[in-house]
Amino acid sequence: MPIRPQSRLALVQSRESARSLLASEGPGGAVIRRLLPAAIVILMVLGFARWQGERQGLYGTEVGLVLMTLGAIFVIGGLLCYFARWLDRNEAARGNCVHALGETCRRWERWEAPLIRRHLWSG
Repeated sequence: MPIRPQSRLALVQSRESARSLLASEGPGGAVIRRLLPAAIVILMVLGFARWQGERQGLYGTEVGLVLMTLGAIFVIGGLLCYFARWLDRNEAARGNCVHALGETCRRWERWEAPLIRRHLWSG
């Protein structure tokens, strides 16, 4: 079955957007660069554990599938919560920096006008 041109375009665009997200300097890029490797490795370990358990006869396919699904839900949910907290901490730190910068600007404005007046009147 041939792939339609619209499907090809969507596939190319999704690959380009994934690459741009990975290369992004913003918070989305930071999260994906940290989350993706962890998710891949952990899910591979879960899959291997499921396969070994079934191979050794500890449980059947149905139980293995349930364990794998629950494990994936907990792992991905845990990673998402961890990185949501990480983003919140970064946003709070950014807010503190913005506040400190505003305070510095206000202090500068209080000192700038008298200094300029003194300089203009003395020269």
